[in-house]
Amino acid sequence: MKIGLISLAVLAGTGSILADTDPYNPVGTLQVSPKTVQTGVHTNLSWDVEYPSAVLDIVDINDDDSITTKIETRLQLRVIGASWSTRTTFYTVNAYARISGSSWRQVFYGKEYDINPLYLPINRIVSPGSRIDVAARGHLGRSNWTQWYWTLENHQNVVALVNGDPVPTIDKAHAIQEDVETYLANYVDDDGNISIGPHDVIYLFDFNSYGSSGFDLQDFVCLLTFTPTEYVVD
Repeated sequence: MKIGLISLAVLAGTGSILADTDPYNPVGTLQVSPKTVQTGVHTNLSWDVEYPSAVLDIVDINDDDSITTKIETRLQLRVIGASWSTRTTFYTVNAYARISGSSWRQVFYGKEYDINPLYLPINRIVSPGSRIDVAARGHLGRSNWTQWYWTLENHQNVVALVNGDPVPTIDKAHAIQEDVETYLANYVDDDGNISIGPHDVIYLFDFNSYGSSGFDLQDFVCLLTFTPTEYVVD
């Protein structure tokens, strides 16, 4: 059976071969007994392969689209979209996240062209049972903002998706924008499904009323990556 490419390292004197601890590759052991045999004598091989975990083995996505961790993991959050706009102008987006009911931490404040997808506003170890919430809102001009949309309640303005989920088929609201599938082209496969890492969750936010002409689920987009700490090297 084909199980993918595994880099192997021989541990001298143990008779075992261990796979690299890359979270995206199968890992396991290969036992050889006896380690030394004469010509024409067969050795016995046994192996134990552990296949990579999917994100839903690491976290639960709750009914309100908040996330609860199942194991200790490193959480990395990056912003990849903030297309809150009128027909011709992008407006400011303000976004926060929090872990286990702690203080909210700002993860983005700016417009679409202010995004640095390499920047990690959150990059830390979280314990099992930690709840992760995300919140965002859009500027309306002067001192006015939309309401907050967040994972503290179950509504259709916040959507959490994992690898393989179908992309919502919603057209762009304004000419300055693109439809969701085009906007997320780097994260969508040829079949129109989300294509992200096996340990990732992507959030899509919209700041307009659900079903309105402006509703397009691209006003704020962020990607959360969960890496089990057994694979983390500081």
